[in-house]
Amino acid sequence: MPEDRPTLPPVLLPPEAELARAALAAPLLARAVRLARWAGPDTRVGAGGELVTEQLGDAARELGLPDGPDDDGPAYAGEAWRVAVDTGLVEVEDPQEDAPGAPDDEAGPAGSDDDAEAVGGAVAGANLALVTKGSPQDVLGLWLDALDVVLADAAAPVIDDLHDVIGEDGEIDFDALDWDPEAEAEFLEGVLANLYLLTVSEAGPADQPVPLPVLAASMVVPDDMGEPTDDVLEQVSEAMMRLDDQFRLLEPVGLVDYQPVDEAL
Repeated sequence: MPEDRPTLPPVLLPPEAELARAALAAPLLARAVRLARWAGPDTRVGAGGELVTEQLGDAARELGLPDGPDDDGPAYAGEAWRVAVDTGLVEVEDPQEDAPGAPDDEAGPAGSDDDAEAVGGAVAGANLALVTKGSPQDVLGLWLDALDVVLADAAAPVIDDLHDVIGEDGEIDFDALDWDPEAEAEFLEGVLANLYLLTVSEAGPADQPVPLPVLAASMVVPDDMGEPTDDVLEQVSEAMMRLDDQFRLLEPVGLVDYQPVDEAL
């Protein structure tokens, strides 16, 4: 891949109103809006604004997603809730001292059954009104905020075993992850640029999807290389797995259409 990326060719976008409708139809934003409307007096959230575990199943059912022990519905609901919070569709309320689950001076010792974590509440945020009363630019602004959340997740490190990266202070030791956030963000930006080029170029696949190995190779294989070496082919394979994880995150926000890698392979 050349160090200097070529200038991306222009594209004629649809009218803003059409783009806004497409943004609201993106599954992730649509779920976030639905959960914002669902939030109410009985909604309970943790210190970081996340739904408490006990309510993830309720949220999944609200979205029409399966919520069984082996289903991904609660995880999808958690992602949509975080987008709702980060885009201002939901406003998180801090725990009240006299609320159920709030710290109690008479509670049992730490770690006992009586020592419950403080929980807060959540209500619809001010930005929820933009969905129906805002301009197309307002709606697209919400979508861009949701995209920022997803891009940050896509560039985040994959932690297989959390215990391996917890430092002595109890916090995550990011140095142990060998993770460069700027490099990860640049890699993802390059992937999306190459995907665009492969899609719109005359030699590209036109309306056909770009094969994942081709996209991965565009990020790894030097332009002047003839026959790829075994080491380069291994790097392409690793890039494919990395892109598979990232595109699974990007697809629900509507940035890409993606057919995941068959996990049975």
